[in-house]
Amino acid sequence: MSQIDVDLQRKFVGLWSNAIASVMGQIAGAEWTAESREVSPAQADAAEIHVGFTLQKVLAGKMRLTLGRKDAWRLIAIFTGDEATSEWNAEQQEAIEELCRQFAGQVATALKPERGEVDFKLAVAPDFAAVEPAAAIELTIPDAEPILLCLEIDIELQRSLTSQTREENPSVPTPSLGENQSANNLDLLMHVELSVTLRFGQREMLLQDILDLQSGSVIELDREIQEPVDLVLDGRIIARGQVVVVDGNYGLRVSEVGPAVSRA
Repeated sequence: MSQIDVDLQRKFVGLWSNAIASVMGQIAGAEWTAESREVSPAQADAAEIHVGFTLQKVLAGKMRLTLGRKDAWRLIAIFTGDEATSEWNAEQQEAIEELCRQFAGQVATALKPERGEVDFKLAVAPDFAAVEPAAAIELTIPDAEPILLCLEIDIELQRSLTSQTREENPSVPTPSLGENQSANNLDLLMHVELSVTLRFGQREMLLQDILDLQSGSVIELDREIQEPVDLVLDGRIIARGQVVVVDGNYGLRVSEVGPAVSRA
């Protein structure tokens, strides 16, 4: 592998390190740090828990995150607030997969300005026999032992990381001077706080019916229980998704975002 291959792979691993530390720090309410280092095949083989992704669009290939069961339990306990059980079960697997989806979402966001749209699709771990250890990511937690995750990628993804650059990728347009100026102006607003609302549904009612409302009244909304809910900003729908529970609080797992959902 050439030097440029190694540099790009390290950059990719660095994005994952930053994303994992950022997501876990936000969930735990404390600063986490992450450092990547070389990993041996033996370390990767010793991992018991696997979460695999296939990459599509401007990057192609397969990768997976692996970690020991003890470290997986620790992440889940912080993520869900639940205590670890004696046996690994489907519910715990779903929790670690959801957590890894959040990691991947941040990585995709970080890759977009330079690479364009990258799509991480959760995949079944047994399909990943050909992946190779890329790095170990060590998470440092305040007042606790570090957590170790191994990141493995296949040869197709290694090649994709090397070949895909902004110049070689026509799907990522080079911004004009005017676009750069607009981006700079937008940067001035990035730290402005906005209020968003999670809308489960709506209904039009007569004033008389509203005045008749009392404790125990039931209002039927215009949405079935399996339909996605709306994330609304200033009366405009900016995303849709499924309601989830994170550490005892309601949350939204975004499934749609962008112009397609902007019509309220």
